[in-house]
Amino acid sequence: MNQLDSSKLEKIRQPLVKYIGIDWGEKRIGLAIADSEVWLAMPLAIVYGYSELVEFLAIERPDQLVVGMPYTMAGTVGATAEKVNDFIRLLKASTGYPIAIFDERLTSSAVDSLYDDERRPEERDAIAAMVILQNYIDQLDKGQIKVEKEFPKL
Repeated sequence: MNQLDSSKLEKIRQPLVKYIGIDWGEKRIGLAIADSEVWLAMPLAIVYGYSELVEFLAIERPDQLVVGMPYTMAGTVGATAEKVNDFIRLLKASTGYPIAIFDERLTSSAVDSLYDDERRPEERDAIAAMVILQNYIDQLDKGQIKVEKEFPKL
């Protein structure tokens, strides 16, 4: 029987964390879910507005939100990223949930490889949220992301 090293035992003893990934869009918001036990993101839902999102979060009661930030390929904040920053400020102020911001560059190409049903384009948003969240938790699990207790300065 293999013995677990202390770092693996420490992970086992950690409380379960529920994550909701968010892919913000002007028409709709894609949502995904994961937790710290399975570490596997799954598409969850599409909501059509901020109030619907807040209602959804009140039901799901996540521990952490992960919002995709659409930086430009040069890594700068463009017009869409400014809108996402405004969305994040509003979300933090109205819900109080901890929010991690995660770079979503190249998410569209990943979604294209996973989903090509042109009849239901709205599902792409939930799949984009899944890709964002999976990339986040993969990096978190590998220790490549330092979890901050405070909301990041925008």
